[in-house]
Amino acid sequence: MLFFPGWEPDKGMGRPVSTCVGCFQKHNKPDLLRVARTPEGSIVPDRDHRREGRGVYLCPRMECILNAEKEDRIARHLDATVSADVYKELKQWCGLS
Repeated sequence: MLFFPGWEPDKGMGRPVSTCVGCFQKHNKPDLLRVARTPEGSIVPDRDHRREGRGVYLCPRMECILNAEKEDRIARHLDATVSADVYKELKQWCGLS
């Protein structure tokens, strides 16, 4: 078996990992919420992580969603305008509103 420097089987290395734009901590992708910019340019929450286009990830925590909204981080990372409806839907996914 081939091992890479820093690889440890007990730490879950090798799983897809992304950084939350709300807290900038790394988490497993399936544990995060995804927001995508479609090829048409619209910004949509991506519940199944399967939409085509560039995406950003958020922890399903109120602090992260509010930080991303307050600092307009999703818009900056996706280079597009994010409507209030997107944040509302993210909060609903987490049961925050």
